[in-house]
Formats: sequence, structure tokens, C-alpha cells
Amino acid sequence: MNGTINITRTYSASVGRYTWGIGYSLANGMEKRYGGSSEIPMEVVEYALKTSVFDLIIGGYSGVNLTVELPEDVTITDAYKAQVTTKFTGDGTIASITFN
Repeated sequence: MNGTINITRTYSASVGRYTWGIGYSLANGMEKRYGGSSEIPMEVVEYALKTSVFDLIIGGYSGVNLTVELPEDVTITDAYKAQVTTKFTGDGTIASITFN
């Protein structure tokens, strides 16, 4: 099964920081939405993957191929991509992670 995690980032002038939106959807129509605030993109990516894995396990899914869509102005290193891919594909719930 395929799924997508969409991460959005919006600057909130009233609080002087960025807020993040995290949404993921699976090919079978399951959708979840989360939000939060952080100045560190890696924290947001890890939170998105952790919540996704939790929901996938609860739902009885395994072998899910995830695509993580990052906002245009957010980049993460190839080394970090490899690190989180290894971390979150270890139990087979997520089969692969692709970053766009």
C-alpha cells in the first residue's frame, strides 16, 4: 500500500514563529491530520513518522510505502533521510520512505 505524508509550514506573525501541519493519507482513503510548532524541521519529520507508524500499527497495516512531501523552503540532508529511513522501516510497518 502507498501513503503520503504532507508537511506544511506557515509563519504566524502573532506568535513570531512557524507552525507546522502534518497530514497523511493512505491509498485506501485513511487520512489523519496533526499540527504543532517547532523551529527544527527534523523534529517535525520525526513526529510525523512516529505518529504515522503508531496509527499504521493500530490499524493493522504493514509494508506501507510512504512519500514525505516537504515544504519548498525546507531541506534535510541525505544523511538524515537515510537515518530516519533506517529507524522507521525496521519493523516492516513502513516498507520504504521517499522524500520530495
